Amino acid sequence: MKYIDNIDSTVQNFSKEYEVRLNSVEVGKYDDKEHIGVPLFYRAEEINGIHFPRLIVNSACKVWKDEQFFDKVMSGNFFARNNVEDFTIHELCHVLTFQDCVTFKKVIELNEILKNEYVPGISGYNDICRDGSETIAEAFVLLHNEKEIPERAM
Repeated sequence: MKYIDNIDSTVQNFSKEYEVRLNSVEVGKYDDKEHIGVPLFYRAEEINGIHFPRLIVNSACKVWKDEQFFDKVMSGNFFARNNVEDFTIHELCHVLTFQDCVTFKKVIELNEILKNEYVPGISGYNDICRDGSETIAEAFVLLHNEKEIPERAM
């Protein structure tokens, strides 16, 4: 895949700066209804009740196969992110958010708490999701790019 080096280097740099604990970065083909349009995603894997965070590069997503579509997605303002590095950082923020959850049960509990921490106005994507974990990830990308965010998102 053309952008995998960008993803790998972003993971390495981000991990040094923020001590992110990530079990793996994997390339997989996820063409099910939930994932087909998602180029990159955090997945909380459960093995014997233990939480193992993974970063998935979805090779089935159109964004990796169609350069014009890639440019259209990246140039829009629907997301806080607009390049492969920002997409990667967004997903790594999910890893950071949940990495201290040792068990999968704790991931679910924290996710339920965060749902109520949605802050509007971060991005179009965030406003559709209306979920605090997306607020965190989108706000972090904006801050990383030296953009302003609402005080409540800080």
